[in-house]
Amino acid sequence: MSEFGLMYYNARWYDPALGRFVQADTIVPQPGDVRGWDRYAYVENNPLRYADPSGHWMCGDEYDPGCAENSNEYNRYRAATNKDIARQDYLFSLIFSGSNNGTWTNADWDYYYTNRDEIWGGQLKWRNNLEDPSGLAGFSIHVQRLSLHYSLEDKTLFVQDFGLFWGGIPYNAYWTKSAVQVVHGPVLPHFYEPNDGMDSRYIDSINGDESQAHHYAGLFFLGYFAGSGIAGMVNFGRDGMNLAILDLQLNIGDVYLGAVAASDGMHFALTGQPGDLSTMISDLSNYQGFIEYGAQYRPR
Repeated sequence: MSEFGLMYYNARWYDPALGRFVQADTIVPQPGDVRGWDRYAYVENNPLRYADPSGHWMCGDEYDPGCAENSNEYNRYRAATNKDIARQDYLFSLIFSGSNNGTWTNADWDYYYTNRDEIWGGQLKWRNNLEDPSGLAGFSIHVQRLSLHYSLEDKTLFVQDFGLFWGGIPYNAYWTKSAVQVVHGPVLPHFYEPNDGMDSRYIDSINGDESQAHHYAGLFFLGYFAGSGIAGMVNFGRDGMNLAILDLQLNIGDVYLGAVAASDGMHFALTGQPGDLSTMISDLSNYQGFIEYGAQYRPR
């Protein structure tokens, strides 16, 4: 494409002659700002002040995600991790508010990177959203906030970001590669959501303190891409059959929750839109009445 005078900015192509991207942004970073909905605009049509090397995020602040070349501290952090961690940080900034009327500041990013492990591990709440409810209610609200940044055409990208943030599923061009990487569990940090508010029959039967948000996200991801049948077999094989063969305790909580998540993922692929997922998560407050493992489809 460079022979046509276009410039590649990691996520999409930019035409310097027009001063606009030739592809729509797949994310609306600031949905409350009407300028953000011009998804072909380059840095809100103000290239003298801003840049956009990532193709997703306008740079004018040294701690902006996507502006790593302007921040030695952020460069060192990202270099020590990988692009998936960098995207998780970006998604976090979409879900949680900055201190400047919702916009993130230098101080917000500094605080975030200083306390990232504690924030993601559930030991510390984000300081600008202390009023967020805990447990299932908080999980649902956080997913709802993220969904506001995607259109119906971006549904698959939304599922990938959901899996990355809550399931620790790597971001790949092919979902099969991502699924293989996490067959034995998350390979990346995943955001911790407490289990309170979730029906007790969906709680991990072996480790009750483990956040079930990551198990739901993983099987939802697989149900969306592979269908509930394959996702269900993977779920039962990992948390049911394999444990039984090894004469270990059946993790019935994971089996039941995985069955619901797999069904939800397929249902979402067929008829859902981004805003529907938070309702599906809220529904986990009530057990769906599965008898053993026979039901493949969640009642609606």
